[in-house]
This record gives sequence, C-alpha cells and structure tokens, in this order.
Amino acid sequence: MLTGIIAVLGIFVVCPLTIFTFLHLNKKMKVDLEKMKSQKEILALEIKKEQLMIDRLDLENRMLDKKIDEIERKSATPPQAAGYVGSVR
Repeated sequence: MLTGIIAVLGIFVVCPLTIFTFLHLNKKMKVDLEKMKSQKEILALEIKKEQLMIDRLDLENRMLDKKIDEIERKSATPPQAAGYVGSVR
C-alpha cells in the first residue's frame, strides 16, 4: 500500500513538478538571452554614437587648425609683401 502511494505521488506530483520546473527554467533562459542580445545591440549603438562624435570632433579640429594656419600665414607676411612701402631715409 505504501509503495502504491509513493508511486502515485511520484507520477502525479514529482514528475509534473520536475517537467514544469525545467520548462520554466528554459523559458527564463530564453528571456535572459533576448535581454542580453538587446543590451548588446544598445552597446553597439552607443559605440557607433561615440565614434560619430569622435569623427565630428576630428573634423571640427581640422577646420579650426586650417583657420589658425590661415591667420598665422596672414600675420607672418612681411610688410613689403603686404603693400607697405615704409619710410625712406
């Protein structure tokens, strides 16, 4: 009789509990995997955003360097080349 009760409990309680536990864990792992994939995509987009910001700053830096070089060239021209004749003694 005791063996029969244990067998019935095993069939109707333990087996379904084990199966549903594994199904739940499998579903949870799939959800976690999707969450990690989404986080990976977010990080990839943030990296791309930072790279674009670096490119923009590099372009801005080159433009400012060009302006500085033009200003330095204008200020470095000798007065005679700029049309200044100066006083004769």
